[in-house]
Amino acid sequence: ELINRVAERGGVQGLSEVPEKWQRILVTAHDIEAEWHIKHQAAFQKHTDNAVSKTVNLPSDATKEDIAKVYKQAYESGCKGATIYRDQSRDEQVLNVKHKT
Repeated sequence: ELINRVAERGGVQGLSEVPEKWQRILVTAHDIEAEWHIKHQAAFQKHTDNAVSKTVNLPSDATKEDIAKVYKQAYESGCKGATIYRDQSRDEQVLNVKHKT
């Protein structure tokens, strides 16, 4: 039952059956704020001659302004590139979380 709930939610955040200690450790790309995706990429980029590849996962309700903010932060942080994936932006996608309709 717990596995099914995790699959439906796409992670363990907010599940009372999962101790808080594990909720802090078991995060998914969607649990991480866009700002922190870029901060991690910039930290690695700083010590790399070539570009570092990192996808910033955004929720399906991300706006054009949200996307612009990510690219601006990446530029200002010295990243040589940035990739954004907006959830549900394609009819089919590799990673899915069940969305309630």
